Amino acid sequence: MAEDSRVTANGSRTERHDPFVAYGTTGLVQYGGRIAEEYLRAWRGTQKKKTIQEMQTDAVIAASLLVYEMLIRQVTWDFAASGQGTLAQEHAAFARQVWFEDHQTAWTNVVSEILTMLPWGFAPIQMVLKRRHGEHRDPDLHSLFTDDRIGLSQLFLHGQETVERWFIDTFHGGRLDGFEQQDITTGTRAAISIERILLFRTRVHKQNPEGVSILRGAYLPWYHKKNYDVFQGIGIERDTAGLHVIRVPKVVMEDPAYLSIYNDYKKMAVNLRNDEQAGLVLPSDRDDKGHLYYDVERIQSVGGQRQIDIGKAIDQKNLEMLLALMTDVLIVGHEKVGSFALASSKTSLLSTALGGIMDIVTEGINRQGMPRIWRVNGFPLETMPTLVHGDIEYANLEEVANFILRLSQAGFQVDDLEPEVRRRTGFPLLVEDAL
Repeated sequence: MAEDSRVTANGSRTERHDPFVAYGTTGLVQYGGRIAEEYLRAWRGTQKKKTIQEMQTDAVIAASLLVYEMLIRQVTWDFAASGQGTLAQEHAAFARQVWFEDHQTAWTNVVSEILTMLPWGFAPIQMVLKRRHGEHRDPDLHSLFTDDRIGLSQLFLHGQETVERWFIDTFHGGRLDGFEQQDITTGTRAAISIERILLFRTRVHKQNPEGVSILRGAYLPWYHKKNYDVFQGIGIERDTAGLHVIRVPKVVMEDPAYLSIYNDYKKMAVNLRNDEQAGLVLPSDRDDKGHLYYDVERIQSVGGQRQIDIGKAIDQKNLEMLLALMTDVLIVGHEKVGSFALASSKTSLLSTALGGIMDIVTEGINRQGMPRIWRVNGFPLETMPTLVHGDIEYANLEEVANFILRLSQAGFQVDDLEPEVRRRTGFPLLVEDAL
C-alpha cells in the first residue's frame, strides 16, 4: 500500500501509513527500556524493587496478600470445550493434561507464582515445551503420556527483581519484544524473548510491561506507619527505661580542651540502655562539699495520656492500607466494630475484586498460552478450549432457598435449576450432570 506524507502549518510531519501496521507511541515514559512512569523516586528503578520487597514485610500488607492468594488457590479451574463434538471434548481433555497434570509444578503453585503480579504489577512466566514420550529419568523430558504430542515441561517465574530492562519497539504501538534479566548472585545477563513468556499484568496502561503494583496506593500510609513505629518504639523505651541525665563539671562543657571528653559523655547519655551490656565507669572524685564531679541520674517518665496517641495513628494508617488493598473486611468485628451484614457486603466486594484478578489469569492463558500449544501441535483453533474459573464463595443457602421458593410460588419451573444450584452452593453434582 502506497505511503505519502505532508508538512503541517507548524512544521510537523504527518504520514499516511499502512493501516495494518501500528505507528506512533503510546506515551510510555522509558529510557533504554527502563520504565520511568512514576514521579516518586521510591517507585523507580532499583529503589522500586527495594520498596516493594520492604512493603511485603508489613503485617497488614502480608496478611492482605495472603488472603488474596489463599482464596484464589482454593478456586476450581477447568477447560471448557469449544463445542459438543468428540474432537472438541478430546482437545479439552488434552488441555487439562497439559496445564494441570503433566508438568513439573502443581497448578496451584503456578497460580501462586502468577499472583506475584499483585505486589509487583507483572509476572513473567516462561513456558518450556516437551515431547510427550512417556517415562524418562530427566524430569524435563518425563511425561505421563506417550502420544508424541507437545506439552509443557515447566512453567516458572522470572523473579521480578531480576528484570533489568525491556525491549520495546517504541514507535510501533509499544510492541514488546522481550526483556533482559540479570542473575542476582552471579551477575549473568540473559535476553528473554516474549515468545517464551506469558506476561500477566494488573493493568496494561500505555502498554506498560510492568503494570501497576496494588501496593502503590498503600505506599503513603505504609511510609507514615513505618516512621510512627519508630517513634512509638522510642517512646516505649523512654517510658520504661526513663531518661538518663549525666552531670559533668562545668569546665568540661566550656573548655575546648575537654571537647572530646564532653562528646563522649553526650554519646553515653544517648546510647545508655538497661540491658545485659549496661554499665558505667565514672570517677569517684568529689568537690569540697562531698559532691561527685560526675554523676548519672535516671528521670522516670511521667505517666498519663500523651497529646498524640501514636497507637491510634498507626491504627489509622493500617486501616488506610487495608482500604487501598480492599481487604478491610479483615478488621470487621475487630474490637467489636462492624456487623455481620457489613462483613457480608465487604466479602462480596472482595470476591468481585478477586474474580477480576482470576479473569486476568484466564485471559493470559487463553490469549497467550493456549494458542502457542495449539500452533506447535498443529491443532485447528476452532477446537481450542478456554480456561475458566469457579467462584470464590458459595451462595448463601438461605437466600438461595428463599429465591427458589418465590420462583416456584410464582409458577416458574425450577426443576431444571438443580444442577446450577448444586454448583453454586458447593453440593456434589449428580452423576448424569457431572458427565
